[in-house]
Amino acid sequence: MTTLRSALVAALVLLPSTSFAGMKLDESIAKPKVGFKANGEPGALDIDAKTESLTVADDGTKLTFTVDMNKVTTGIELRDEHMRTKFLHTETYPTVAIAFEKAKIAWPTETGQKANGKLDAQFTAHGVTKPVSMTYEVQKTKQGWKCTGAFDYNTSDFGIEVPNYLGITVDGKQSAKAVFYLVDAP
Repeated sequence: MTTLRSALVAALVLLPSTSFAGMKLDESIAKPKVGFKANGEPGALDIDAKTESLTVADDGTKLTFTVDMNKVTTGIELRDEHMRTKFLHTETYPTVAIAFEKAKIAWPTETGQKANGKLDAQFTAHGVTKPVSMTYEVQKTKQGWKCTGAFDYNTSDFGIEVPNYLGITVDGKQSAKAVFYLVDAP
């Protein structure tokens, strides 16, 4: 019995720290970068909305990343106001979030080592939660992990009206991408 107990303790000690510790954002290297991309017709209208407003919650098995949509900017104030008030209704739905199981990520354990793949996640926008397929890349750093995640979504799936202003219509098929650093929480 002692050998079995010793083996179990050794296995627990050797597992990556992500199995037990909570994770938090590490802004000492760089602020998070979150972007939403949309295209419009007619013509080649590209809308790049950006923010550094990202939070992470770790319940031990699931990571949830939340963006305050009131802090997302496109570079044009009137567009930002329309995005918030007419389409996203941020007074009622101020955030969007994506959540997934931590165990679905292949967390590298050696500095410089990378892992990437696809996983199923739950995206919540405008009060609606739907599954999305997310691609990711995680690279082990000295302090933690550099993470990149991206996914596509359709605004109509979330009850968000397709923006149209002065004859320009934004495509409902859009994408999101984030780059950020995570560390184990103390």
